[in-house]
Amino acid sequence: MAVIATATWQAAPSSTPQGSVLGQSGQHVPPQHQSKADAQKGASQPAPVVEIRDSSHGDQKAADSTENRRHAADKGWSLADKIALGACIFAGLQSFALILTIAIMIRNGRRQLRAYVVVERGIIANVANPLPDIPGEKLQTVARIISPLAGPHVQITIKNTGQTPAYEVVHWSRVCVQEYPLASTLPGMPQPPARFWSILGPGVEEVKTVRLPQPLSPEQIKGLHDATTAIYCHGEIRYRDIFKKRRITRYRCMYYRGGGLIGVNTDLTYCEDGNDAT
Repeated sequence: MAVIATATWQAAPSSTPQGSVLGQSGQHVPPQHQSKADAQKGASQPAPVVEIRDSSHGDQKAADSTENRRHAADKGWSLADKIALGACIFAGLQSFALILTIAIMIRNGRRQLRAYVVVERGIIANVANPLPDIPGEKLQTVARIISPLAGPHVQITIKNTGQTPAYEVVHWSRVCVQEYPLASTLPGMPQPPARFWSILGPGVEEVKTVRLPQPLSPEQIKGLHDATTAIYCHGEIRYRDIFKKRRITRYRCMYYRGGGLIGVNTDLTYCEDGNDAT
């Protein structure tokens, strides 16, 4: 506890001329008697008043104020702070929702506008003659052998079903004869010596023809009729859309007994695996 002492002097006003001292009768006292007069004057003046003031009350008030603020902080945020925080969180959520909505709109707009190059149809010709002992197989189609010295040939029709052109379109395809159901790996895609790019506008089709180098053997034809062999055609389409993003379409289709009568049916059937697009 701090104690402050304050001294206050109280003196009567004096009209004594400089260099003299008045006596009790009002007469001037010579200078040689000033020291004695000063002593008498000092003895007659009242003693200083000393005021003792306790400063502990102010310190206690400051400590109490600090303690109250500490208690208020310990109790948590005030209502105004909570309202401000809620407003900030709400504004942040609104901004995030707006950005997300704009991103979704841009993505959906690009999906609607970009090019989609897919396989529209696949047909085959010059495969094998239909079996003569099956009734009703009198229909003459290009699936029968029309060129004995050539092998089967497949036509793959691709189409841009999007609303914008497809640029730098490259289409690779290959035909092979393998077991059915397929248990082995199909041959890899051939790499052409040079890329001959093309452009497919919206709704434009393009036909690619691929052939086997020689006619089917009797064993292969029998396997087709017995549903143990199939002719597979697989390929890959690469292109760039209007947003300069690279796209790839992969496909795999086949010609087998389950898809129709050998030598009569001309359509290829999609396989369960090997078809995807990015």
